[in-house]
Amino acid sequence: GADEGKRLAQFWHTQIEKINDDKQHKRWLKRGQTIEKRYRDERNRVDEEGQRRYNALWTNIEILTPAVYGKCPTPVAERRFHDKDPVGRGAAQILERGLRIEIEITGFDEALQQSVRDYLLVGRGTVWVRYEPEVEDGISIVSDGTTDMTDAQGEIEGLDEEEGAEKLRQTGDRIIRESTPVDYVHWSDFFTFPYNARTWQEVTAVGKRVYMTREQMADRFNKEISKAVALQKDNSDNQMYDSHSKDPDDKGEIYEIWSLSDRMVYWVAEGYEYLCDRKDDPLKL
Repeated sequence: GADEGKRLAQFWHTQIEKINDDKQHKRWLKRGQTIEKRYRDERNRVDEEGQRRYNALWTNIEILTPAVYGKCPTPVAERRFHDKDPVGRGAAQILERGLRIEIEITGFDEALQQSVRDYLLVGRGTVWVRYEPEVEDGISIVSDGTTDMTDAQGEIEGLDEEEGAEKLRQTGDRIIRESTPVDYVHWSDFFTFPYNARTWQEVTAVGKRVYMTREQMADRFNKEISKAVALQKDNSDNQMYDSHSKDPDDKGEIYEIWSLSDRMVYWVAEGYEYLCDRKDDPLKL
């Protein structure tokens, strides 16, 4: 709610508006929507009276899909040099089995199938990978493992530690599980900034649009923000709806933006003038 948060939210809202107002982007969106309608064979049956038509687009896509993505891949972890190293061989087997289990439970296959179809129809297929660790209290007391290098004059030598390991050691927590869920992102819900970037090297931030209910926003942010964000009515015009709506089909439009320029993650909402949240690069990318 501070002035800085309001200015940052306004900045990212302006960046999003530049993308939505860009003529080329509008043409691409309209063309993509037209292609999807043709793929689903959504046309006026009255105009087809006395005619017979064959949906060649659907047929072509169904032929190309298995050529691009036939089945869920099988992870392989192996040593670069196949020498007699039982420790390395055992480590590779552990990694490979862990990857095979992970790829089955993270939604990888379903997300890839949907994104491949978007790629073949519209030209953009997108998935979003998340990192979700599970942390719990350690069973035993964490051992320091260092000697207090002090004398009568004070500290003699300082010992530096990696930030994440130091935090876990101080709290006594431990990571019991790590997972990387794979989410499908609709081709129209993925954004690159600035809006006129021509190559990936020119992109300074990426973002995705998600739709959240009031309960989801309250759990992720807080109740005050969930009440202040205006909901969108589920119709073709995509108009802003009453912020006090209780219709479960109406949801708030949230943008999650990862910025390379300042290494921050921002969450902004359509119709809300402040930041919903921001975090310093949580993955240390």
